[in-house]
This record gives sequence, C-alpha cells and structure tokens, in this order.
Amino acid sequence: MKVRHICIIGFLITCVYGCLPEGTRGDFFKSGIKTETDDFDNSASKSITLAMHDINLMMERSIKISKMNTNEGTRYVMKSYIYAAEWFFTKEIKFNIDGKFFDFISVGDRQKVMPYGYIQELSVFQINRSFLAELKNAASIKIRFYGKDSYMDATITPEDMQLLKSFLSDL
Repeated sequence: MKVRHICIIGFLITCVYGCLPEGTRGDFFKSGIKTETDDFDNSASKSITLAMHDINLMMERSIKISKMNTNEGTRYVMKSYIYAAEWFFTKEIKFNIDGKFFDFISVGDRQKVMPYGYIQELSVFQINRSFLAELKNAASIKIRFYGKDSYMDATITPEDMQLLKSFLSDL
C-alpha cells in the first residue's frame, strides 16, 4: 500500500513540474543566443545559454556566458542557474573539454524560493579568453557542478555545441 502511495505522489509531482509555466522558470532554461543593448550607456552585450534538462532529477540547469562591450573593453562572465526541488548551493564548476580540465570557483551567488516549492540558484564565475578558446574548438564538453554536499554532471549536446561555436566565432 505504501509503495502505491509513493508512486502516486511521484506521478503528481512530475505532472505539476511539467505544467509549470515557462515564465516561472525564466528564459535562461532555453538554449539560445541573445543580444541586448543597455538603455543607460548604449553598451552592447551578447550572451549564450546552454540548457541542461534532467527530468530524472526534477531539475533544470544552465550555463550562461555573457560578452559585454564596455568603455573599458570586452569582458566575459559565466553564470550557472539551477531550478530544482532541493537546495544545491553551487560552489564550483569543473569543465572537461576534450580531456582538459578547467575549474571555476563561484565569486557570488543568489538563492530564491520559487512558486510550487521549487528553488532557483544563480552563481557567478570569472572566465578568461583562453578558456573560451578551448570551448570554441571543443569536440566534447562535460560539466560537473559541485554543491555543498554533492555534485552533478551534465554533457553539452551537439546542438548546443553548434550554438557555442557560433557565439564564439568572433573570438
């Protein structure tokens, strides 16, 4: 009897998760390239979002890399987003790019409770051009997100690899 109740509860949670409006989760859980202009100083920024969905973990993850053209020059920033049923507290991200490893420690983060009991986490990482050059020429990219008590892995899809190469074409 208990197993039946657990299965029903699991099914209901999955249904609610699938019905959440996309606006609740934000547009950073869709892969794509976006260009924006700042209303105050007319500086341009271009960003790419690489979404990594995992229905088994009842979560969505993404990496967003932004290129900002400022008066001081071009700067790149990487952010990780997690939308899940449980807190993860991203502290570090490790990239395996064709067997070459790159580690990034979070320089800032923000956590927020969302509708339906989900949470949203944002972490910010500083990156450099040599890392971006490796991304641009990569044949495969695996990512490990390190949280407070555990880690989770993700692989960039071939479609997102093409988006990434397009985004970094002017590097």
